[in-house]
Amino acid sequence: MSRFEEMLDKAHANAAVVMKLYEECLNQKNYSMAEALIAPSLETPGGQGVEGFLEIIRPLHAAFDPLAFKIEDIIAQGDRVVVRWTMRGTHSGVWAGAAPTHKPVQQTAIVIYQVQDGKIAAYWPMVDRLGLAMQLGLVVAGNGQASPHATST
Repeated sequence: MSRFEEMLDKAHANAAVVMKLYEECLNQKNYSMAEALIAPSLETPGGQGVEGFLEIIRPLHAAFDPLAFKIEDIIAQGDRVVVRWTMRGTHSGVWAGAAPTHKPVQQTAIVIYQVQDGKIAAYWPMVDRLGLAMQLGLVVAGNGQASPHATST
């Protein structure tokens, strides 16, 4: 096998790890699969490793049930995997202080993942949080002012 073929195989394997994260953990709520896909060193806003990752995902599922992520694009090279996704769900629980509206919402993002030894070791997200906040009435379009219905958390 040539060096080029080895690089392609590794990139495909890394993309498969990230795809499994979306299908198993995010779409099917198979949280036990996170142990096999998340490195203990992964830093998230929810904390470190698997538990930090789940501290972000569980509230997301509670607030937007049913919830589905669709991978629009996936590009892998070396240890990096780039995903452009669309999340769709129903605002069925409290999110960022917004009471449930029971309306459909969607959010888009581009995330770069670093995969090491078959596990996600780092990630860099660019998520359209403003678009979601506008759908929830937390921000009024046009003036950038917080909605009078928004509460701080």
